[in-house]
Amino acid sequence: MFDWQERKRMFGSLKNYYLIFVVILAGISIDLYPIAFAINSPFGQDPFPVYSTQDPHEFLYRRHRQRLKGLWEEDDEKEYKDERFGFSISPYAQYADRGRSKRNYKVYLGDIPGRWNMLALLFGELPDGKTLPPLLTTAQNEIFGGKLPASKEENLVDPNQQYGFFTTPLKYRRFGLRFELDFQMIKDFGLTVQFGFSNICQTLEDICDWPEICHGCETPCTIPDETTLSRAAARSKEGCPRPLPGAPIDLTDKAEDFETRLVNYNLITTATTAAMEEYLMDRLCSIGKEINLCLSEFSKTAPEDLHFNFYWRHAFEINPNPTEEWANFLLIPYFVARITIPTGEKKDPNFAYALPFGNNGHYAFGFLGGINIDFTETVEFGLEAGATHFFRREFCNYRVPNSCFQQGIYPFTTGVLIEPGLDFFGGFKLSAYHFISMLSGYFQFVAITHRGDKIRVCNCDPAFKPQVLEKLSCWSSMVANIGFNYDISPNISLGFLWQAPLAQKNAYRSSTAMFSFNFDY
Repeated sequence: MFDWQERKRMFGSLKNYYLIFVVILAGISIDLYPIAFAINSPFGQDPFPVYSTQDPHEFLYRRHRQRLKGLWEEDDEKEYKDERFGFSISPYAQYADRGRSKRNYKVYLGDIPGRWNMLALLFGELPDGKTLPPLLTTAQNEIFGGKLPASKEENLVDPNQQYGFFTTPLKYRRFGLRFELDFQMIKDFGLTVQFGFSNICQTLEDICDWPEICHGCETPCTIPDETTLSRAAARSKEGCPRPLPGAPIDLTDKAEDFETRLVNYNLITTATTAAMEEYLMDRLCSIGKEINLCLSEFSKTAPEDLHFNFYWRHAFEINPNPTEEWANFLLIPYFVARITIPTGEKKDPNFAYALPFGNNGHYAFGFLGGINIDFTETVEFGLEAGATHFFRREFCNYRVPNSCFQQGIYPFTTGVLIEPGLDFFGGFKLSAYHFISMLSGYFQFVAITHRGDKIRVCNCDPAFKPQVLEKLSCWSSMVANIGFNYDISPNISLGFLWQAPLAQKNAYRSSTAMFSFNFDY
């Protein structure tokens, strides 16, 4: 075996190139679609939660690996025993202003499931025992003379989702504190416990703050209320899109002239379009009250879900007597079984902008497997893949559309049984331990996806269309985790992590920044 001093010198010099490689990878833009995932959150606002800045495959195994690689002197081996316990406390911030639709268009966050179709509130068969609220009944009488025309519903909807639709330019912010406890139970088996608390805030942002979207706007837009909603048609003709009403500018640069859009469907008379503006568009807040839908901005602090990760890992030393032809390295397979307890706050369906703090009340079981190759003199490379199963759960007063053309806003609620689809994830990792003095770092790429949910109406009322929600439940995302940790003592390190969004489909484009205080003993 090589002299440990020579091996340590080579180990440090070669790893300096790792930093350059990480910077190059961080700048790569990837346009592929992901294939995997681990947490059931709507539209992937937090697709791959992280709980520490440390290498995700440490598993309280670092000191043992350093001994196997012969990088410590005999005195070091006596001083530093194998880790038995680890603890991390990590404040983090997460934010997003834009997302991607199912067709891969850049959209506002609230428009990911589609812009709010106000006219479609009048469509569809009425559920048993339910009637349209007074304002929608009045709108139906004024616009359609009491009943829908004989023509097909698709002929009544603007295909560009401009006229008769609301856009929802939401701003997503999340601040919290996450904890990770790691225990080595016996030999190669261990347990990691993860939990946290956070504040989630979703507010309407001012479209006019984005000059590349709002062209020629002279007066500042405001958060919509009863007064500003009444000026929807006039403002839209002036070319100033508003946060909710009127004819917003399409972020895909496919917007057409306001007047010429009206020929795309049958509602082209002046009287009919004026009635739509007066009885639907201008009365959004009042309609929301009648259907018990709160349009206030969402801000809440609550606990997140609790995760138990049981793992096994073992290091196999390959080429223990290295030569110039064959390098020494460790082959480390590992398996993790994950159980999630839904302690996080669930989403209230009566709040338009609400989000859950985890799996939305669903218990989950996941499994992943991977393998790391830890080269003695260079870097560590790893691959992993896994899946998560969510258990079904019943919800009362859940909002379900009663027309295939409804999107964003639904007038009726009912009881449903939801079984979330499987989540899959896969990725690779590059890491280097102490590549510059006491600084360690890693780069991790993860591809994640969520299969479609199964939603069943409990009372089997055929008026409800749960298949509309099922189609919206599929999403996917790609992220890159870049983390650095600096050891300030043999047992304590400080770290920083940035989770960068790479590609999304029907999901938020969320970025996460995290700091950690890490301790092991």
